[in-house]
Amino acid sequence: MLTRVAPDLPELVVCADRAEQENILGAGRGTAEPLAVWRCERPALLTDTARISQLEPGRRDAVLSLYESYPRTVTYDGTSVGWSPNRVPEGLVSEHRHAVLRQDRCAGTWTACAASPRSAAARGFSPSTR
Repeated sequence: MLTRVAPDLPELVVCADRAEQENILGAGRGTAEPLAVWRCERPALLTDTARISQLEPGRRDAVLSLYESYPRTVTYDGTSVGWSPNRVPEGLVSEHRHAVLRQDRCAGTWTACAASPRSAAARGFSPSTR
């Protein structure tokens, strides 16, 4: 899903990329250019559930499905940030194969924490890193 936010915040546009056009919207072949599915004037939040709930049923379901899909990309004032819980930042997996990665969503950082006390000792993790 691509969310475009206008710099002075007059509108938010929820777009579907090619795969989402095919899988969520049912297009035979999606287009390379993102397809605008919903425009929200003067949004209160990036996910304005009150307004989404007022959409006609087909569009409402499509917009909600887009909000559930990954990766998510937000574009604001020419800058894009993408996020997916299915992607782990490079370098963390190879160093900590038997560790669990915990994401601090507020800080946008990843921390390796031991999967179990036994693997913690084997990998040299101290309780403070869990």
